[in-house]
Amino acid sequence: MSAGVFKVGRRVVAAAGTLTILGMIGACSAAGNNEGDGIYPGTGGGGQDDAGDASGGTGAKDGGTGGTAGTGGTAGTGGTGGAAGAAGSAGAAGAAGTAGAAGAAGAAGAAGSGGDVDAGDDADAADDADAGGDADAGDDADAGDDADAGDDAEACASQIELCDGLDNNCNGQIDEGNPGGGQDCTTGKQGICAAGTTQCVNGGIKCVQNQQPTAEICDGLDNNCDGNVDEGDPGGGAQCSTGQPGQCGYGVMHCVLGQLVCQPINQPKSEVCNGLDDDCNGVVDDGSLPGVGVNCTVPGQPNPNTPCAKSISVCQGGQIACPQTYFAQSETCNGIDDDCNGTIDDPGSVNGQPCSTGLPGVCADGTTVCLTGGTLQCNPKITPLSQPELCNNKDDDCNGTVDDLNPNTACPSQYPGAQGVNTWACTGGTCQIVSCASNYQDIDTAVGNGCECNMATWGAQCSTSSAVSVPLNTPLANPMTKTGGIATASGSAWFVVTFAKPALGTPYHFRVSLSDSHGSEFAMNVLKTCSAYDTCGSSETGQNVTTWEAATTYGSQPSDSPAPPSQVYVQITRTSSQLTCDTFTIQLANY
Repeated sequence: MSAGVFKVGRRVVAAAGTLTILGMIGACSAAGNNEGDGIYPGTGGGGQDDAGDASGGTGAKDGGTGGTAGTGGTAGTGGTGGAAGAAGSAGAAGAAGTAGAAGAAGAAGAAGSGGDVDAGDDADAADDADAGGDADAGDDADAGDDADAGDDAEACASQIELCDGLDNNCNGQIDEGNPGGGQDCTTGKQGICAAGTTQCVNGGIKCVQNQQPTAEICDGLDNNCDGNVDEGDPGGGAQCSTGQPGQCGYGVMHCVLGQLVCQPINQPKSEVCNGLDDDCNGVVDDGSLPGVGVNCTVPGQPNPNTPCAKSISVCQGGQIACPQTYFAQSETCNGIDDDCNGTIDDPGSVNGQPCSTGLPGVCADGTTVCLTGGTLQCNPKITPLSQPELCNNKDDDCNGTVDDLNPNTACPSQYPGAQGVNTWACTGGTCQIVSCASNYQDIDTAVGNGCECNMATWGAQCSTSSAVSVPLNTPLANPMTKTGGIATASGSAWFVVTFAKPALGTPYHFRVSLSDSHGSEFAMNVLKTCSAYDTCGSSETGQNVTTWEAATTYGSQPSDSPAPPSQVYVQITRTSSQLTCDTFTIQLANY
């Protein structure tokens, strides 16, 4: 293969004679034939098995060290080619000791770190080094004998990136990761511009300020970086409330020690009548005020000598005023012109008025007489013991005791129309009927007419039935009668009637009839017990009947021994809830 130029990665390597290219891989992915102290290792490239020269990546500056070990100067010329980026590999070949010149080529490998140049532009392989003239690949070294390209690339990649404008870790990037940056520093400027953070800029460490100048605000800082803090009272001048009471509550905002503070415009002073809280105690126009609390004359009053014209000055609505505090009223006996008409204790107004004498009972009521000098006297309308005691919850005789009387004599005099009353009672100032005379009933409970119903009453329930015995031979023409009334709307009159029996085997009848129901105002029931109606045959009962009659012969049936039934219960009820003094009559016959 004739001599040519190969571009591998960013370095240029000259090749002479017939070469077998093992591989060309950039960016440290394949091992270069670089050998040295590892300061700037190449990014790697392909080498030759049988030649001292090798095509390399970005050259290694440490190829010079390998040159020192070599004896073949010609190979050193190959090292100069490494300056384009592949000379690093050639430097490793120099380490084989074929020629001292190869070591010089390693030094040129440092230039190879700038492997940005194109082999065609930077140097011709013939100009840099003739592979045949300088060194024979076989004479210089075998790449496999000198160094493994992978080892060199690995050494380069392990280096720490520095802020120096170089690609220290051979990853194709310069000063990546801001090496040496991120530290607090001082910019040398004033205010908030003084604080900074280190950054790697163009291969050098610089202190970059964290904040830029801004308009000044009230925060205790030099925001505009002019060397002055909170100058110009930033944020101040606005009206505000101090939170204090009264006039001290008005304020203006000022910047004080880095904070906006509401400072009062007014200071506390003596209170005056002006509608303001001058002393800042939270109360308007309080305390002792000049011109307040003195005697004054009410404006507009026709007679300045009346009570209506006299007053005491006050502070009203922030102004001193003389309000009318006394207004015309009914005249009283007190030596004052109460109605403000110019006349004190007018007799027509104060005499003859109701008053209390202080005496007990009804004698407490009196009428007034105004004596000279405004002294009022109360004369009683009723003098003590001048009238009898009545049942009215009053002390009529003024002895200090209410209703101390005999109700059976006092109440009839109070209610002369009450009849049939047996006993009275005076309760709570009211006459009450305690009991009625025999056969009298108080149906309407009115006291004025007393026990107004003159009627007999009978047992109110079955268990208290009035007993009646009807003897034999009580004929229909002359029956036994019972007359009475019912005092309550839902009440009843009960009778238990026993009919006398004849001798054994003698036929007889017994009969009950409601002979007077007072126009159907009353009804009659006949029962054999207190809860069961009597029956007649198979279909008739004693409920709501006007006549109930039984005919039998005592001893005619085996069941007659010892005796047939001869007793019934008779119940009389009202058919209407309206109470009246009307009466009913029943007739009883036994024949």
